[in-house]
Amino acid sequence: TRHVHGGADATLEPGMDVTVARFWLLDGVYRVMVCEGKSRPPRRQLAGFSGAVDLDVLDRGGDVFDAFEAWVVDAAMPNKVVLTRGHHKQTLLKFARAHKIVVVA
Repeated sequence: TRHVHGGADATLEPGMDVTVARFWLLDGVYRVMVCEGKSRPPRRQLAGFSGAVDLDVLDRGGDVFDAFEAWVVDAAMPNKVVLTRGHHKQTLLKFARAHKIVVVA
């Protein structure tokens, strides 16, 4: 199987509603992480396809570091998430439930 990855040299427009998500397969089980947020101006100059996003992790206790630990350390989420304009969390969670995909909280 060949994988094709694409990217652009671009930055996020501050003030955009965004959704960050990652689907992955681990030990024969599909999993998904979905989080919404809002883009903001970066604190320093960034290069490549980049930007700064404030993530809404209130449903995960409000601590982005705890959420990161749950996603990456506990659930073995790979790197490289998808970021899209708009809030689409509820739609993605509905899709996950319909297809019996484990939602990583």
